[in-house]
Amino acid sequence: MAKTTRTNGSAKAKEHGEPVFVVKRATKFGGLDYIHISLIILVVILIGLAFALSTYKDNVIIKNCEYGIANATCLQPTYNQSDAIGSAERILASYSSSTGSISIVPYYSLVNESKASYIPSSNSWLVEFPYVDPLDNNTVFNASMLLNGSTLQLEGSFLGIPRPKSLTQNKVVAEGAIAIDGKTACNTTEPIPVYSITDPYATGSLGSLADGINASSKFGNKINVSYYFIYTDPSIALYGKYGIGKTQALGEYLFCASKQPGKFGNFTSIVRGEFSGTPLLNITLNDTAIEAGMNMSEFGSCLSNSPIALDYQSRLAAYYNVTQTPTYIVNCRYQTLPETLGNAINYSLEHNIASK
Repeated sequence: MAKTTRTNGSAKAKEHGEPVFVVKRATKFGGLDYIHISLIILVVILIGLAFALSTYKDNVIIKNCEYGIANATCLQPTYNQSDAIGSAERILASYSSSTGSISIVPYYSLVNESKASYIPSSNSWLVEFPYVDPLDNNTVFNASMLLNGSTLQLEGSFLGIPRPKSLTQNKVVAEGAIAIDGKTACNTTEPIPVYSITDPYATGSLGSLADGINASSKFGNKINVSYYFIYTDPSIALYGKYGIGKTQALGEYLFCASKQPGKFGNFTSIVRGEFSGTPLLNITLNDTAIEAGMNMSEFGSCLSNSPIALDYQSRLAAYYNVTQTPTYIVNCRYQTLPETLGNAINYSLEHNIASK
């Protein structure tokens, strides 16, 4: 019987000259062979690569960051440019109650040209605004304020403007016009009221009355000017030498003369020629009223009631917190100087409900 010989695969492969692959088990890895281990490692690498690709982002290029960049993101200050300029306008209005020439700066500031820049390094706002100096041939200067970025409180001011003695919530809204906080327009139809408030002994007071008279002529039936006379430090300084009655007589006569508008200009013009800074005699004031062509019957009736009327006028001045004169209040809301009265009236008329 013939003997059968078994030949394994390796032997057959050798007979035919084929390559032989020997796969060994990796006994330390649960019986897996090295090929399967390699495949598992490859799958893990591919999964990791896929995850990395899914989370990868190109470098973000930040553009148009209005207030600057920090840590690859646009800065977002607590307040914006409009807030900073608004706060600066309120601070600026506070200078109107200062003493000296600095008090006129709010009325000659060109707030419509204000600019605000955010400073990230100090978290502050720099607000710049031009103003006209009427004492220097109307030369235009630039002033600036540094405001805290978190509170918008004044941190510093530049170009010769010190801090105001006290801050108000009033706001400079236009050249020559300060909006008084808490006060609203008292007329929605024309004519709008205009109040001239002055101490008759304050510097420039008698001359300032002409600004009201001229405004009445210029704006016609669009405004109604009335005149208020109060007694502040300039008058009080004269009480000791001349007495209260004699000192206040000038205010009483001016008040009654203003009640006859057609003659008021004549009266003030004559008084200015006679006035030297001290109280005028009653007889002099009476003669002036006659010379100005006043209706003396009406004038005398007014004089008898003038103390009560002037007391009311002082209360109105206190209501508007008027501490320095001469000043004008336009449409119950805007405070201005005699020299900038026209600007304030124009602004009020433009923003009056009835004029829209």
